[in-house]
Amino acid sequence: MRPATSRIGPSVVLKILSDSSGDELEFLQYLNGIKEPANRTIPLLEVIRLDIGKQLIMLPWRSPLHEVLLFRQCPDDIVSLCAQFIEGVSFLHNHKVAHCDLKPGNIVVDLEQQPAQLFIIDFNLAEFVKSEETMVEGWCGTPPWIAPEVGTQDGPAQWFSPILADRWACGEMIRYFAQYTPSPNRRQDLVALAEPLLHKDPRARPSLSGLKINTTTKRRLEADQEEPLQKQRG
Repeated sequence: MRPATSRIGPSVVLKILSDSSGDELEFLQYLNGIKEPANRTIPLLEVIRLDIGKQLIMLPWRSPLHEVLLFRQCPDDIVSLCAQFIEGVSFLHNHKVAHCDLKPGNIVVDLEQQPAQLFIIDFNLAEFVKSEETMVEGWCGTPPWIAPEVGTQDGPAQWFSPILADRWACGEMIRYFAQYTPSPNRRQDLVALAEPLLHKDPRARPSLSGLKINTTTKRRLEADQEEPLQKQRG
């Protein structure tokens, strides 16, 4: 995958789909065809078929999540991005797709929109599933973002539900967002939201569609600002 500038101006990413890319193009075409506000899939701009028998896909370039979070100082911004992430993964699950490699490196952000918009990328490990009861065998993902029931790369192959494994990864991602918010109250809220998703029993992890984040934080922000002021007066 490499960044480039298209003839029409905006920066794009060019990615050659190799044999190891699985059915990424199929997933992108399928998901891009669903027009819903909750769809956080990266847009597919163009497909180019190469003479060498491979395909090249063109995607819009967006800022990597980890770089964005390093410079976002407003708790509202970070919580909004976290809410968008949950919404995006819930959308995938509602449309029978498990991502199977949720991690900061597979999340990008469009900073030109207000508010900033989050997108999910890299569907080379994704799975079509009928429900959370669908089970697959094997190992996939990126440590440390892999659910415990998936096992280890060098260990024996294990059966697991891709949807329930995604939920565990979402819990880790919510905790990842939490560590970047400057608001202690907001951090605590996000960590508490993540805990049920990190349950060791996959069946005990709640559906993402039931998770709600209140992105209006005026009252909490005022409390955070008053605390140092009171200390200063004392």
